[in-house]
Amino acid sequence: MRTERPLSVLIVTYKSHELLEQCLASVAEYAPQLPVYVYENSGDDYPGREELAARHPDVHWVLGPVNLGFGAAFNALAEHTPDDTDFLLLNADTRLTGPLTRPLELFRQPGVAAVSPLIEDPGAPGPRLWDIATKHRTLARSVVAAAGYSDRLRGTRFSHL
Repeated sequence: MRTERPLSVLIVTYKSHELLEQCLASVAEYAPQLPVYVYENSGDDYPGREELAARHPDVHWVLGPVNLGFGAAFNALAEHTPDDTDFLLLNADTRLTGPLTRPLELFRQPGVAAVSPLIEDPGAPGPRLWDIATKHRTLARSVVAAAGYSDRLRGTRFSHL
């Protein structure tokens, strides 16, 4: 098992304060032990930024003067965290629906650099649940997928899911 490093929640938001409020509530419910950092990317002239920050005094805020863009805002936000911190990157429209027990367990394993929890997107076409990251495709996993058994064998060494 690798050395446990601290984990921080990083959220970038752009003109979505209502969604951010819901995201912060879910983090407070399911991951209250984690420090939260928010980059507010809407610019100085966007109303309500200071009030939003005042409602969440435990959150570390960076009120960006201009819209840096999504990736650059995460990079700027990372500069405000301790050097040895791992990151849980969230969009403002994200809701945690349970504790992060399994993703954190997987993340602590040797050789693991990134973990994605199971995502639910009710607005997306196709199955309601989908994975961001999958296992390396092998011949056996490709055969299982082609036969339509990947979902049934999810989480086993036979499925890429």
